Amino acid sequence: MHLHETETPTASVRVVREPSAFDALEAEWHRLLELSDVSVFQSFEWQRTWWRHFGERNPSASLHILLVNDGEDLIGIAPFFIERVRTLGVLSYKRLAFIGTGPSDYVDALFARGKEVACADCVADYLAEHRDLFDVIDLQDMTDRLPNHQLLYEALSRRGLRGTHFINEYCPRTLLKETWEETLASFKIDNRREIRRRQRNLHKNFAVEYEVVTREEDAQRGIEEFIQMHQMKWRNDGHSGVFADSSIARFHRDVVQRFARRGWLFLAFMNANGERAATLYCFVFRDDLAVYLTGNANRSDVFKYSPGRVLTAFCMEEAVKLGKKVCDFMRGTEPYKYELDAKDVPNWTVLMYNPHSFKPELRHKIDLLIRSLRRRAGKEWLLLRAVVREKGILSAPTLRHIATRVRQNLVDGLMKAKAPERATNVRPKLNGQSENK
Repeated sequence: MHLHETETPTASVRVVREPSAFDALEAEWHRLLELSDVSVFQSFEWQRTWWRHFGERNPSASLHILLVNDGEDLIGIAPFFIERVRTLGVLSYKRLAFIGTGPSDYVDALFARGKEVACADCVADYLAEHRDLFDVIDLQDMTDRLPNHQLLYEALSRRGLRGTHFINEYCPRTLLKETWEETLASFKIDNRREIRRRQRNLHKNFAVEYEVVTREEDAQRGIEEFIQMHQMKWRNDGHSGVFADSSIARFHRDVVQRFARRGWLFLAFMNANGERAATLYCFVFRDDLAVYLTGNANRSDVFKYSPGRVLTAFCMEEAVKLGKKVCDFMRGTEPYKYELDAKDVPNWTVLMYNPHSFKPELRHKIDLLIRSLRRRAGKEWLLLRAVVREKGILSAPTLRHIATRVRQNLVDGLMKAKAPERATNVRPKLNGQSENK
C-alpha cells in the first residue's frame, strides 16, 4: 500500500494513491460505513466503481484518499482525488474534489459518529500542510444531514485558506410513517386526493402491473430497459438525457450489479396493458428509499394519467412496507416531489482557494464560465431543434427564442464565474424539469 503518513496530537493521516491500495481498503471501508451517517454514495461499491470508470480513465486525475486513524482504529476517510484542469488548452489549475463528484447526489467524507470534529481538524491540518498539492478545493453536494460541510469549511478557514461555503442545491425528502395510510394522511388534503384520483383512473382504464428489480441476476436486463426509457423521456422533452454519455451508461451497468448483491437496488417498472409505461431507478439504503432517476415510454394513451407519479406513490408504499422512514428525492426541485409532501434539505459546496496566489482563483472562474457556456450550448441546441420543428427555422418565435436564450445563458454563465454561490438553484422551480431527474 502506497501511503504517506503525518501525525497530529490525537490522530494520524495516511494517504492512499494507488488503485490496488484502494481495493485493499474494502473491509475497513465497510466497517467505517456502519459507523458513519452517510449515504449509499459513500459506500465502497459506489466510490470504487466511480473511480474505475471516471478516475482511472482520466490521465489528469490522481487518487488522494486520506485515512484518519486514532491509534489502530480507522475513524475517518476523506475520499479525495486531485485533477489537473485545463481550460482552452492553455490555462490550468489543480482541483481537489471528492470521488463521486458529478453522478453522486451526495458527496462527503466518512467520519465516525462522535469523531467528526477530530476528523475534520485532522483533514484540514493535512491540507494546510500540503498546499502545494492543490490550487482549488471544490467540495460540491455535501448534505446538510451531516455536519461535515460546516466543520471542514471552518477548519480550513482557521488554517488560512480563503473561500466560501454556500447552498448549491436542494434535495426534497418525504418522511414516511409506519403505514401507507398514515403517510397519506400526513399529506395536504388536495395532494392526497390527487394521488388517489390518479391511481383510481389509471387502474380503471388499464390493466396495471408493477415490477421491482432487486436481484443480481435481473439487474442487467433491468438497467438496459431503464436506460432506454430514460433516454426516450428526455429526448422527447428536447434534452440529451444522462445516458447520452456512454461512460455514464457503463458506470451504471457496473454499479447495479454491485448494489443488487448488497440488497440496495430498487428498480421499479409499471406496465399498462402489458407494455412498459414508467420506470424509477431507486436505491434502498438504511432507512431511505432514494429516488435517483426516472423514465417513461412516452405513451400517448397513458400519459394523461401521470403514470410516473402513480409509480412513485407505489414505490413509496412499498418502501413503507420495507420499514423505510424516508423517501429521498435527492437533487432536483421538480413540482411532483412537493405534491408528495417533500421538504427541502440543502446540499452545500465548500469552495476554498490556496492563499498563496490569486491566479488559480481567476483560472478557476474562467473555467467555470467556459464549462457553463459549453454545457448550456449543448442543451440549447437540442431545445432549438425542438422549437424549429414546431415553429419553423426563420419564424418570429424561433428568432425571439434564440435572442432570449443567448442573452440569458451569457448572463448566467458570467454569474457562475463571478459568484458561484449566487448562481445556484436554491429555490424550488414552479415549472419545468431538471435533467438530473
